[in-house]
Amino acid sequence: MNKESLTLAEVLQQGGYSTILSGKWHVGDDKDQWPAQRGFERSFGFIGGASNYYEINDSANADVQLYRNNQPYYLPKDQYLTDAITDNALGFLDEQAKDKKPFFLYLAFNAPHWPLQAVPEDIATYKGCIKMGGIACAFGVTGRLLPKAL
Repeated sequence: MNKESLTLAEVLQQGGYSTILSGKWHVGDDKDQWPAQRGFERSFGFIGGASNYYEINDSANADVQLYRNNQPYYLPKDQYLTDAITDNALGFLDEQAKDKKPFFLYLAFNAPHWPLQAVPEDIATYKGCIKMGGIACAFGVTGRLLPKAL
């Protein structure tokens, strides 16, 4: 991304908005293209396009580096990336509420990128369900279209 191409955050920030990003950036790898340098006052996430949901917390061997407001950030062991993206977004919203300004939140989850990972409780919900087929499985678990007996 070049400097002549403004991001939505840069435009909205000039209009008095608080600008927040939580999740994947995937717009530019060079540091001058990172969220904080491209109009986001608060940011949490990773710069590239996809990440492992759990194994990005080793400071000595991070496959994909997380950043919080341009500072390296490491997930606590066994914390799920999707939860961290959500929690940081909510925390940033709480912080910006004190500013009494309108806000723009860009929330970009890693899902549905590889690797497809979920917390054990969610996996257990669908155990054995795949035999029904993807669509039938999803609706069967939620109970919207298929009878509970299925």
